[in-house]
Amino acid sequence: MRCKEVREILGESGITEAPPEVREHLGRCPACEAYTRDWKTLHAGLRVLAAEPAPEPMLGFTARVLRRLEEATGTFPSSEELLERAGRRMVYATLLLALVLMLALVLPASGPVRTQASTELYPPEPAAVVVENNPILIEDAPLNRPPTFSAPKGDAVR
Repeated sequence: MRCKEVREILGESGITEAPPEVREHLGRCPACEAYTRDWKTLHAGLRVLAAEPAPEPMLGFTARVLRRLEEATGTFPSSEELLERAGRRMVYATLLLALVLMLALVLPASGPVRTQASTELYPPEPAAVVVENNPILIEDAPLNRPPTFSAPKGDAVR
């Protein structure tokens, strides 16, 4: 016999009414023997609990339970209220989706939200300025004349 079959038979009939094949299997299988021992302990405990008298309920217990049941049935919303709430939530979700789509269409293609990696976003570097007639560099120039500045040919100073 298999362990599953033995356990089903023990659950239905009990150890005292078990057939000889089951008793033989219990002698050979330690797992089923441990299961039988646990099963016996559980049923003995349940018999002891059944023999003890049930405690008496406190005064007003039944009235409190009935009152709470009546209050609980009155707190559930009706089907019309549930449908109205669901309808409102659908309308709010639709409006939010429409707002997001409109913002996505209205926002420019570039900017702080959407940026394009290009060199146009960075300002050009300033052109180098060439100093002519620098009195410090030229020994013969008079000291009271201010230097003149000019940009290199081909580049414009910004």
